[in-house]
Amino acid sequence: MANEFDQAYGFIIKSCYYLGSMCSVKGEIEVWEKKEKDRLFLVDKYSERFLSRAKQDDPEWYENSRDMLNSLIENNCSMPPILCSY
Repeated sequence: MANEFDQAYGFIIKSCYYLGSMCSVKGEIEVWEKKEKDRLFLVDKYSERFLSRAKQDDPEWYENSRDMLNSLIENNCSMPPILCSY
């Protein structure tokens, strides 16, 4: 039987658009977006954790984070360590 993380990850894969991945001090972070709901998902499969945030919760954070994440992915950069302390 799949655990809770596997079920949530399966939902993300089926319903979201994969933006890319980047290295972090804790491994690799996958970035997914559900456009019709304006929601970002950051997934760390190694530690089986994910972060989700909707645009309606904080529109400025959403736009700034989306731009930063796209830039990190496009430039093949690592996520800054300060952002990995979740």
